[in-house]
Amino acid sequence: RPYYFSQENGARLKFKTNDLTAGKIKRFFIHVEDDVTALKLNMKNSDAPENRYRVYVFDHEGRNIYTNYSNEKQDHVMLMPQENERGTWELVVYSEYVNRGSIEAELELEAYYISISEMSNPDLSWEAGVSPKGKVTFMNSGPVPVKARLSGEVTGYTRIRKITITGDEYRFAVKGDRFINNIEYDIEIINDDYQKMTDFAVNILDYDGRAVLQEGFSYKRMKISFFPESEQEYQMEFIAGFTHSYQAGWTMRIKETRFYSIPYKLFTFPDTFSGLELYPQKRLTATFDVEEPLPSLPMGFHYNFIFHFSDDKKDARIPVLY
Repeated sequence: RPYYFSQENGARLKFKTNDLTAGKIKRFFIHVEDDVTALKLNMKNSDAPENRYRVYVFDHEGRNIYTNYSNEKQDHVMLMPQENERGTWELVVYSEYVNRGSIEAELELEAYYISISEMSNPDLSWEAGVSPKGKVTFMNSGPVPVKARLSGEVTGYTRIRKITITGDEYRFAVKGDRFINNIEYDIEIINDDYQKMTDFAVNILDYDGRAVLQEGFSYKRMKISFFPESEQEYQMEFIAGFTHSYQAGWTMRIKETRFYSIPYKLFTFPDTFSGLELYPQKRLTATFDVEEPLPSLPMGFHYNFIFHFSDDKKDARIPVLY
C-alpha cells in the first residue's frame, strides 16, 4: 500500500530510517499520480560521511531511474517522471556494508503538478527583423500554491516515431550537427513483442562500421545517449534475438531528442518574471521572447522548451517541460 500525496499532507511525504545497520535496507512505496510533473527528493544523513548510505528510486515497472551515492550530510535532486514511468514507485535506502554504526537517514518528497496547457508559436516562426515571440499558459493542478520566479530555455528538438520491422535487424542513419552535442534515444518495444525475444542489442556504428556504443535491453524500454562529432555520419543498429522463427512484424517506439550545445534563452516575461503565484486549478499566462532565430528544424521534429519556477525559500527549481 503506497503513500499518497494529498492536500492534507501538503503534497509532501517524509520518511525516516531508525538504526539502519550495515548492509540493511529500508523500503518505502509512494504513488506518483499521472499529473505529477516533478518530484523534489531531499536526503539527509547526519552520520555522513563516516557512515554512508545510498538511495535508489525504482519506477512502477522496476526500472532504476535514479541512484544517489552522495556522502554529504544533506543532498537533493529534482526528478521528472517521464511517460510510462508514473505509478507506484519504490525508494530503497541502503546502509553501506562498511559502516561501523547505524544510520538514521531522512527522506522528504515534495510533488509538483505544474504543466503547460497552451502555447502559441511553439515552432518559433518569425518575420524579418523581429525576434521569435510567443505565449505560454501554465496550470497548477496540485493541492498547494506555488510562489516563484520564472525563466526558460529552448534546449533542443525531438521527434517520436513508431517503426514496424520485418526480420530481426533494422538500421537507420544518424548525422552529427555543429549545434548539437548530445542525442538521446528513448526506445520501447511495444505490444507483446518483447516477450518473444531472448535478447535485443542496440549499437551505434561510425562511418567505418566500428561500434561507438553498444547496449542491450534489460526491460522492454531503455534510454541511451551519445555524443556525435559534428557532421559525422553514423548508423543506429538494432538486432533482435527471437525465441523461435518469427515472421510477423514487430514494432518499436523511438523518441529521439537532440540537445543544443548552448541552449537558447527565453529572456523576457513581461510583468510576470518574478513574484508569480500559481494557485491550485488556476492558469497563468506569460509571454516569451527568443533573442535570435534558431536553426531550422529537421523534418518531423519539434522544439523542446524547459521553464523553471525558482523558489528560493524552498531551495527548489521546478522544471516544466514542453
